[in-house]
Amino acid sequence: QCFPCEAGSFCSGGAASQPCPNTFVSAVGSWSEDDCTCAAGREFVDDGNGNGGGSCQACGVGTFKDVGDGPCCAAGERSDGETCSPCPPGDFGDGVGGCQACPDNSGSSAGSETADDCTCNIAWEKVGGSCRLCTANFFCEG
Repeated sequence: QCFPCEAGSFCSGGAASQPCPNTFVSAVGSWSEDDCTCAAGREFVDDGNGNGGGSCQACGVGTFKDVGDGPCCAAGERSDGETCSPCPPGDFGDGVGGCQACPDNSGSSAGSETADDCTCNIAWEKVGGSCRLCTANFFCEG
């Protein structure tokens, strides 16, 4: 009977499961050591020997990384797997896990770091963490 290779390991050529190197993770059914990537909160640091070897190092204070390849990014940024770039307008990145959309009826500038950076659209006012339509006969600037 055949079974998929367990998470955190790989099964080259259908052989018995082998664990990913320390601090690396993999999905169920991984076939190659190349499928092992750094866990969330860690980024790959090359050992400089030119052989592709290295280890997963913890992200620095104030940075984050989801599971997979790519660098640790700062608040207000997201990773495309190779580099960090600012969160797009209308989103914010709180440094915990990529970019999130601003609340309905609000927006932000590129690289915004918190939900507080999201401002309500014209004719809407911020109440708590959300935007509501301005009261009749009043003008709201956002």
